[in-house]
Amino acid sequence: MFAFQLTRVRPALVSAPLRILAVAACGLAAIGATPALAQSVELAAGQQALNRGDNVEAVRLLTRALGTPGIAPADQEHALALRAQASLATGDAADALNDARRASLMDPNDDLAAGVRQKAQIALIERRPAGEPDPSQAAAAVGLNSKQQAQSAKFAAENEANAKAYQAAVVNYHQNETQYQADRKAEKDAYAAAQADYQSKLKAAEAKRQADLAAWNACKKGDRSKCAPH
Repeated sequence: MFAFQLTRVRPALVSAPLRILAVAACGLAAIGATPALAQSVELAAGQQALNRGDNVEAVRLLTRALGTPGIAPADQEHALALRAQASLATGDAADALNDARRASLMDPNDDLAAGVRQKAQIALIERRPAGEPDPSQAAAAVGLNSKQQAQSAKFAAENEANAKAYQAAVVNYHQNETQYQADRKAEKDAYAAAQADYQSKLKAAEAKRQADLAAWNACKKGDRSKCAPH
């Protein structure tokens, strides 16, 4: 058991005598209590039980208050912090730590929740057998490991995508290079063919010119058969 007083007091709740709570409860049963009013009565009763050291009853009443439909967020956070303190006092450090963490998430400035959370963590550490890992640290390690695994999976996916893109770029480069070489060869072949045709026509023209010149010279020497017809 843990003997400490961290109870956050709400004057409006704790100042009312218990007999008023009893009368109010009877009145609620008679007229049909609204959820908000029933929750307020049970929350006040739970805090009174905690103040007088009846921690088991405090846990029961605060649990009922938390189960009331439409409970206001501020009252829910307060009930969680109170139930965490009551649970810790009964020796249930695990439930106390869970409630204290929930309350701290709702109100990071709640000193009661922060204090119970710290004491519950210490209690769990002190009860843990030697060599057994801290459950809270193990949970954090699991969360961190999951995050690292997610990051690793993301990096692996990015690396795979980059590798595929690189391979595609290499294939595309080689295809373009092959096409470029083929186009250059076709251009060279076409140029060579054009040059060959030009040289052939040039030789033919020169041969014709030489033949015409020879015929003209023969005609001049009197070989009328060589003369061009008029």
